Order: sequence, then structure tokens, then C-alpha cells
Amino acid sequence: MTDADPLRRRLLASAPWLAIIVFGGARPGQAAPRAAVNAAGSAAVHSLLAHVDSAVAVGREYLRHHPDERDLARIRHGLSGALGGPVETLDPAVLQERVRRRVRQDFAEDRIALVDGWILSITEARICALAALIDV
Repeated sequence: MTDADPLRRRLLASAPWLAIIVFGGARPGQAAPRAAVNAAGSAAVHSLLAHVDSAVAVGREYLRHHPDERDLARIRHGLSGALGGPVETLDPAVLQERVRRRVRQDFAEDRIALVDGWILSITEARICALAALIDV
């Protein structure tokens, strides 16, 4: 086994949890997400997050270790570049597909962030960071 094998096993173990937070989407009858996400005009971010509170917690932890990413404009710009357009202007279905594709590409290119023992793609981390920054 190589040194990367434990990292990959940990990634595979974390993938279902991250998918629930990042790609779950709201369910009928589910409690409304935090008002701050909607008040900021970020319905697109809401469409990506099944559990806003969890995403905000992940985002805050990511930002604690990456202070250079604490700028809302920088996060939005980075996500726009990675996803081929401003998050807020993309159709939710297109946005979700682009995020899924970009996450796979991030892992293939080793563009990852370690957050409290979890291995996230940089795109996942930035989506959570965006939720955290909007939540403030």
C-alpha cells in the first residue's frame, strides 16, 4: 500500500456525508433554511445545500484555516471561474451538474482541503465557505 491509500479510504468514507451536505437539496416539508442564506439572494447556494447549518459549520472551519479565503468576493469569483459562470445566475440543475463535475475534477487534480479530518474538494470547501460568509 502507498501513503495515498489511507487518504483515499478516508475520502471514500467521507463522500456520502459530503454528498448529503452539498448536493442534497431541500426536501418537501423540510424546515426552511437559515434566513441569512435566502436574504443574501443566494438561492443558488441554497439549492446545493441540504443541511445549511452543517455546511456553515464546515465553511467556518475551512475559513479558520484559510484566512485568505475569508473574502466573499474572492470566494464568489473563485467559484464562478471553476463553474463557468456566477453561481447566482446558473440554473439550479446546471449548477448542480457543474459542481459535481468540478468536484470530480478537483479530486483528480488533487485540489483538496483538509477540514477537521475530512477531505473536501476545493469546490466543496468554497461552497461551504460561501454559506458561512453569507450566514454572518
